[in-house]
Amino acid sequence: MAIYKLQTQSGNSNSTKIERQHLIDEGPALQANEHIIIELIAASLEHKGFHAVSHTLVNELARHLKCERVSLRINRAKQNAPHAISFAAGVSPESHLINSISDAMNEAQDQKSTIIYPPLKEDKLLITSAHSKLASKHPHKSICTVLLTHVHEIIGVLTLERLNDNPFDEDTIFFCQRIALLISPIILLKYEEENWLKEYAWARIKKSWDGLTGKGHYTEKASYISGLLVILFLLFATGTHRVSGVALLEGKIQRVITSPIDGFISEVHVRAGDIVTSGQLMAHLDDRELQLQKMKLQGSYDSFSREYRDARAKYDLTQVSITSAKMQQAKAELNIIREQLKRLQMTAPFDGVIIEGNLEQALGSPVERGQVLLKIAPLDDYRIILKIDDRDIAWINTQQIGHLVLASQPDTLMTFTIKNITPVSIAEDGRNFFKVEAQLKEKNVLLRPGMHGVAKIEIGERKLVWIWLHRFTDWLRFTIWSF
Repeated sequence: MAIYKLQTQSGNSNSTKIERQHLIDEGPALQANEHIIIELIAASLEHKGFHAVSHTLVNELARHLKCERVSLRINRAKQNAPHAISFAAGVSPESHLINSISDAMNEAQDQKSTIIYPPLKEDKLLITSAHSKLASKHPHKSICTVLLTHVHEIIGVLTLERLNDNPFDEDTIFFCQRIALLISPIILLKYEEENWLKEYAWARIKKSWDGLTGKGHYTEKASYISGLLVILFLLFATGTHRVSGVALLEGKIQRVITSPIDGFISEVHVRAGDIVTSGQLMAHLDDRELQLQKMKLQGSYDSFSREYRDARAKYDLTQVSITSAKMQQAKAELNIIREQLKRLQMTAPFDGVIIEGNLEQALGSPVERGQVLLKIAPLDDYRIILKIDDRDIAWINTQQIGHLVLASQPDTLMTFTIKNITPVSIAEDGRNFFKVEAQLKEKNVLLRPGMHGVAKIEIGERKLVWIWLHRFTDWLRFTIWSF
């Protein structure tokens, strides 16, 4: 008998060996039907798509082999019902006939053998209960179920049904096995072309599962276990969620020194970065013009004083009144000049540091009244200005605790408290920021206004996977919404 079976190799229950030597030998009966095989292969290759090929094959097999019905199923699709039935427009998985055909296919596949019903003498040890149930649908029916195999794997099942007046003989069964062997690679290729993504994923999953459950593959097993542990760690481990931002150190109070008059810079004693004490002279404006005005007003005042005394000596009350008013006017103007002369000497209002102003390069240059010349900030009272991205501003509240590391002091961790949140955003480098004001909890004599660093504000405990991926998920939601 030329019927072949799939036999399990010793020591490995997952691999199979197909006895094909009988299928290679060609008898005279097979040579006579060679044109049928060629027509089937040509018909399957000229169609595109698995469904078109499968329906063409079952129809051609039913026509050439004079079968009442031919059914085809592919195991890769994880479907119990047949994928194609000859001369049937569609397949209904709920029908009793389809269930009977599926049971017959499963019966042959479970025994890894071709099954013929009614059984031949050589097949009396095979279980044929499902085939008997299928044959009972028609009292005079002969059934042959052949396995589709490729590279030691059962990829599908082919069930052929005839009436009893034309039963399956040994040559026909052998011919069906040979057809199944030749068309199996074509059917599998068409199915994989139509379902390449699912097939690729299934192949990767199967390879990974074989590496995990089979013998050896210790490196793959260690990788899978490590990956599983990492995933479990990310799903259940928690950490502190922090919002970071660029920080700038500023003096809590900043005093601006401006020019009191339109004039010229004559002396400069400090520059940006210098530490000054209260009352220290920092700069002086040219006072020659004011000194001349002072001398002129002083002369006018002295002249009015003499006229006033002469009028009083003569008891000229009218002249006394006039000269007295002129004296008061001259005295007032003289006091203004004296006050302006005092203000030409710009002194430090408190102990601090010069944070802005380099007048050494501007000696002799003209300045306008109200023009900013110097900025001074105290040394012992600072505030922190944080620039927080608008995506994170919702997490920020007053009285939250954060930590700051300055670029100039990377080994020092300073603690601060949020004091105020500016409700207006600013745009820089294509991004929006909010300014947040914070207060340092401890003092540091090495701090200077203008230092910058990175600040992190503690929000609370969150899952690690959420901390690392929430930015991406937020971006994805926003992108989907925008489209």
